[in-house]
Amino acid sequence: MVGLIQDLEPHDDFDPVLTDKQAKAAVVEVAGVARPERETSSQPAPEEHVQEDSRLPEIWRTERSVLCVPGRGALDGVAAEMLAQLLRKHGLGAQAAPRHASSRSGIGGLDPTGVAMVCVTYVELIGSPPHLRYLLRRIQQRFPHSPIVIGFWEPDDAPRGDRSAQGITGRTDVASSLHEAVRKCLEEAHRVELAEPAPSHEGPPPAADSASPVAHVAL
Repeated sequence: MVGLIQDLEPHDDFDPVLTDKQAKAAVVEVAGVARPERETSSQPAPEEHVQEDSRLPEIWRTERSVLCVPGRGALDGVAAEMLAQLLRKHGLGAQAAPRHASSRSGIGGLDPTGVAMVCVTYVELIGSPPHLRYLLRRIQQRFPHSPIVIGFWEPDDAPRGDRSAQGITGRTDVASSLHEAVRKCLEEAHRVELAEPAPSHEGPPPAADSASPVAHVAL
Protein backbone atom coordinates (compact mmCIF):
# COMPACT_ATOMS: atom_id res chain seq x y z
CA MET A 1 0.00 0.00 0.00
CA VAL A 2 2.90 2.36 0.72
CA GLY A 3 4.12 1.71 -2.83
CA LEU A 4 0.76 2.88 -4.19
CA ILE A 5 1.03 6.07 -2.14
CA GLN A 6 4.52 6.68 -3.52
CA ASP A 7 3.18 6.32 -7.07
CA LEU A 8 0.85 9.27 -6.38
CA GLU A 9 3.72 11.58 -5.35
CA PRO A 10 3.98 13.46 -8.71
CA HIS A 11 0.24 14.24 -8.84
CA ASP A 12 -1.26 17.45 -7.44
CA ASP A 13 -3.88 17.45 -4.69
CA PHE A 14 -7.14 18.82 -6.08
CA ASP A 15 -10.81 17.87 -6.28
CA PRO A 16 -11.54 16.29 -9.69
CA VAL A 17 -14.37 17.64 -11.82
CA LEU A 18 -16.34 14.86 -13.50
CA THR A 19 -17.90 15.18 -16.93
CA ASP A 20 -21.56 14.25 -17.31
CA LYS A 21 -20.53 10.92 -18.78
CA GLN A 22 -18.15 10.18 -15.90
CA ALA A 23 -20.76 11.23 -13.33
CA LYS A 24 -23.34 8.84 -14.81
CA ALA A 25 -20.80 6.02 -14.91
CA ALA A 26 -19.99 6.63 -11.23
CA VAL A 27 -23.60 6.07 -10.12
CA VAL A 28 -24.50 2.66 -8.75
CA GLU A 29 -27.75 1.25 -7.45
CA VAL A 30 -27.87 0.46 -3.75
CA ALA A 31 -31.04 -1.20 -2.42
CA GLY A 32 -32.92 0.03 -5.48
CA VAL A 33 -31.74 3.62 -5.00
CA ALA A 34 -29.28 5.24 -7.40
CA ARG A 35 -26.41 6.91 -5.56
CA PRO A 36 -22.89 8.07 -6.42
CA GLU A 37 -20.33 5.30 -6.18
CA ARG A 38 -17.94 7.85 -4.70
CA GLU A 39 -19.38 10.27 -2.20
CA THR A 40 -18.31 13.88 -2.51
CA SER A 41 -15.76 14.74 0.17
CA SER A 42 -17.05 17.04 2.91
CA GLN A 43 -13.49 18.36 3.28
CA PRO A 44 -12.39 19.73 -0.12
CA ALA A 45 -8.72 19.89 -0.99
CA PRO A 46 -7.05 23.03 0.42
CA GLU A 47 -6.23 25.65 -2.19
CA GLU A 48 -3.33 27.09 -0.21
CA HIS A 49 0.23 26.29 -1.19
CA VAL A 50 3.44 27.43 0.48
CA GLN A 51 5.51 29.23 -2.14
CA GLU A 52 9.28 28.82 -2.37
CA ASP A 53 9.77 32.57 -1.83
CA SER A 54 7.57 32.69 1.30
CA ARG A 55 9.09 34.28 4.37
CA LEU A 56 8.84 31.25 6.63
CA PRO A 57 11.30 30.70 9.48
CA GLU A 58 14.10 28.27 8.68
CA ILE A 59 12.55 25.45 10.72
CA TRP A 60 9.53 25.54 8.36
CA ARG A 61 11.83 25.08 5.36
CA THR A 62 13.32 21.69 6.22
CA GLU A 63 12.45 18.36 4.62
CA ARG A 64 10.75 17.30 7.86
CA SER A 65 9.10 20.49 9.07
CA VAL A 66 5.99 18.43 9.83
CA LEU A 67 6.61 15.03 11.40
CA CYS A 68 3.69 12.59 11.02
CA VAL A 69 3.67 10.07 13.87
CA PRO A 70 1.43 7.00 13.43
CA GLY A 71 -0.63 5.58 16.29
CA ARG A 72 -0.49 1.92 17.21
CA GLY A 73 -3.07 0.65 14.69
CA ALA A 74 -2.14 -1.49 11.71
CA LEU A 75 -3.15 1.22 9.21
CA ASP A 76 -1.96 4.25 11.16
CA GLY A 77 1.43 4.13 9.43
CA VAL A 78 -0.27 4.22 6.02
CA ALA A 79 -2.31 7.25 7.13
CA ALA A 80 0.91 8.96 8.27
CA GLU A 81 2.47 8.36 4.84
CA MET A 82 -0.64 9.75 3.10
CA LEU A 83 -0.70 12.87 5.27
CA ALA A 84 3.02 13.53 4.77
CA GLN A 85 2.56 13.24 1.02
CA LEU A 86 -0.39 15.67 0.99
CA LEU A 87 1.60 18.17 3.02
CA ARG A 88 4.47 17.98 0.51
CA LYS A 89 2.01 18.58 -2.33
CA HIS A 90 1.06 21.85 -0.62
CA GLY A 91 4.64 23.02 -0.25
CA LEU A 92 5.53 21.90 3.28
CA GLY A 93 8.40 19.57 4.07
CA ALA A 94 6.93 16.49 5.73
CA GLN A 95 8.09 13.06 6.80
CA ALA A 96 6.31 10.01 8.20
CA ALA A 97 7.89 8.50 11.29
CA PRO A 98 8.38 4.71 11.51
CA ARG A 99 5.41 2.65 12.67
CA HIS A 100 6.97 1.91 16.08
CA ALA A 101 7.53 5.62 16.75
CA SER A 102 4.54 5.90 19.09
CA SER A 103 6.15 3.62 21.68
CA ARG A 104 8.06 5.03 24.63
CA SER A 105 11.44 4.14 23.15
CA GLY A 106 10.28 5.15 19.67
CA ILE A 107 9.41 8.71 20.67
CA GLY A 108 12.66 9.00 22.60
CA GLY A 109 14.58 8.00 19.48
CA LEU A 110 13.02 10.61 17.20
CA ASP A 111 15.31 13.46 16.19
CA PRO A 112 13.62 16.83 16.90
CA THR A 113 16.00 18.71 14.59
CA GLY A 114 14.14 20.57 11.88
CA VAL A 115 10.66 19.67 13.18
CA ALA A 116 8.26 22.60 13.48
CA MET A 117 5.01 20.67 13.97
CA VAL A 118 3.88 17.14 14.83
CA CYS A 119 0.83 15.30 13.48
CA VAL A 120 -0.44 12.09 15.09
CA THR A 121 -2.57 9.83 12.88
CA TYR A 122 -5.27 7.41 14.03
CA VAL A 123 -7.34 5.48 11.50
CA GLU A 124 -9.40 3.97 14.29
CA LEU A 125 -9.42 4.66 18.00
CA ILE A 126 -11.84 2.95 20.36
CA GLY A 127 -12.84 5.42 23.05
CA SER A 128 -10.02 7.39 24.65
CA PRO A 129 -7.43 4.88 25.84
CA PRO A 130 -4.75 6.06 28.27
CA HIS A 131 -2.03 5.47 25.68
CA LEU A 132 -3.25 8.53 23.75
CA ARG A 133 -2.69 10.73 26.79
CA TYR A 134 0.73 9.17 27.43
CA LEU A 135 1.70 9.48 23.76
CA LEU A 136 0.84 13.18 23.72
CA ARG A 137 2.80 13.71 26.90
CA ARG A 138 5.88 12.03 25.42
CA ILE A 139 5.58 14.05 22.20
CA GLN A 140 5.27 17.29 24.15
CA GLN A 141 8.38 16.42 26.12
CA ARG A 142 10.35 15.47 22.99
CA PHE A 143 9.10 18.42 20.91
CA PRO A 144 8.36 21.11 23.52
CA HIS A 145 8.14 23.97 21.02
CA SER A 146 6.08 22.21 18.34
CA PRO A 147 2.28 22.44 18.07
CA ILE A 148 0.49 19.11 17.64
CA VAL A 149 -2.43 18.03 15.47
CA ILE A 150 -4.16 14.71 16.18
CA GLY A 151 -5.95 13.19 13.20
CA PHE A 152 -8.99 11.03 13.98
CA TRP A 153 -10.18 9.83 10.58
CA GLU A 154 -13.34 8.31 12.05
CA PRO A 155 -15.62 11.15 13.28
CA ASP A 156 -16.91 8.98 16.12
CA ASP A 157 -13.33 8.60 17.42
CA ALA A 158 -12.89 12.32 18.05
CA PRO A 159 -12.53 12.85 21.81
CA ARG A 160 -15.47 14.27 23.66
CA GLY A 161 -15.87 15.82 27.06
CA ASP A 162 -12.92 17.16 29.00
CA ARG A 163 -10.08 17.28 26.49
CA SER A 164 -7.58 18.38 29.11
CA ALA A 165 -8.13 15.07 30.94
CA GLN A 166 -7.13 13.30 27.72
CA GLY A 167 -3.93 15.29 27.30
CA ILE A 168 -5.32 17.58 24.58
CA THR A 169 -4.17 20.89 26.00
CA GLY A 170 -2.17 23.93 25.01
CA ARG A 171 -1.09 23.92 21.38
CA THR A 172 -2.77 20.62 20.56
CA ASP A 173 -5.56 20.56 17.97
CA VAL A 174 -7.80 17.89 16.45
CA ALA A 175 -8.61 17.13 12.80
CA SER A 176 -11.22 14.72 11.43
CA SER A 177 -9.85 14.31 7.89
CA LEU A 178 -6.56 14.38 6.03
CA HIS A 179 -7.44 17.62 4.30
CA GLU A 180 -8.42 19.27 7.57
CA ALA A 181 -5.06 18.25 9.03
CA VAL A 182 -3.29 19.73 5.99
CA ARG A 183 -5.26 22.94 6.38
CA LYS A 184 -4.36 23.26 10.07
CA CYS A 185 -0.66 22.80 9.25
CA LEU A 186 -0.85 25.45 6.53
CA GLU A 187 -2.61 27.83 8.91
CA GLU A 188 0.12 27.35 11.51
CA ALA A 189 2.82 27.92 8.88
CA HIS A 190 1.18 31.15 7.72
CA ARG A 191 0.70 32.26 11.32
CA VAL A 192 4.43 32.21 11.97
CA GLU A 193 5.37 33.51 8.53
CA LEU A 194 7.84 36.35 8.90
CA ALA A 195 6.34 39.78 8.47
CA GLU A 196 7.26 41.72 5.36
CA PRO A 197 9.83 44.44 6.07
CA ALA A 198 8.29 47.84 6.57
CA PRO A 199 8.74 50.13 3.53
CA SER A 200 11.28 52.89 4.01
CA HIS A 201 10.01 56.48 3.76
CA GLU A 202 13.46 58.00 3.71
CA GLY A 203 14.93 59.64 0.63
CA PRO A 204 17.56 57.94 -1.49
CA PRO A 205 21.00 57.67 0.12
CA PRO A 206 23.63 60.19 -0.97
CA ALA A 207 25.82 59.14 -3.87
CA ALA A 208 28.99 57.44 -2.70
CA ASP A 209 32.30 59.08 -3.44
CA SER A 210 34.05 57.11 -6.15
CA ALA A 211 37.26 57.30 -4.15
CA SER A 212 35.73 55.80 -1.02
CA PRO A 213 34.91 52.11 -0.53
CA VAL A 214 31.29 51.08 -0.95
CA ALA A 215 29.70 49.03 1.86
CA HIS A 216 27.27 46.37 0.72
CA VAL A 217 24.57 45.69 3.31
CA ALA A 218 22.50 42.54 3.03
CA LEU A 219 18.87 43.16 3.78
